[in-house]
Amino acid sequence: NGRFTALHVLPGKYIVGAGAYRRGEISSQSLLLAGRRTIDVGTADASDADVTLGPAPQLSGTVELDAACRGQRVWIALGGDLMDTPLTTLVLDAGGRFVLGNIFPGHYRIMAGTSDMVGSRAMSIKLGETEGLTDGVEVTADNKLPLRITLACPAR
Repeated sequence: NGRFTALHVLPGKYIVGAGAYRRGEISSQSLLLAGRRTIDVGTADASDADVTLGPAPQLSGTVELDAACRGQRVWIALGGDLMDTPLTTLVLDAGGRFVLGNIFPGHYRIMAGTSDMVGSRAMSIKLGETEGLTDGVEVTADNKLPLRITLACPAR
């Protein structure tokens, strides 16, 4: 029935997350539904910790590589306030487009680079018009804005 009880939790703010996965699997690839909620333990709000599940968000967008980066694979990692995603190699089509699915909703700092891991750096990471290179971006199922990553590499 999805009910849970957390005992002996110290007062403070906590992020509670829940997910529904394909039967028999618990991995980011099998995440179907996800939800999160901030709970303030020590207030009346803490007795009602319902988490509503919805479709797991996905990020789609493009990677723009400068001339020195062309031909290299691109990796991405998301550092979240609730969940981190492992280092993932993006599959880019000829136009540099990608889709990264099965993500928990939340605030993420996005890191990206090229496969040689030597000197490549993200010059810009934008979700829609919001620059997220320093402060990160908010990922929700409702957010359909494109993620645009611009990478630079040292000249060879």
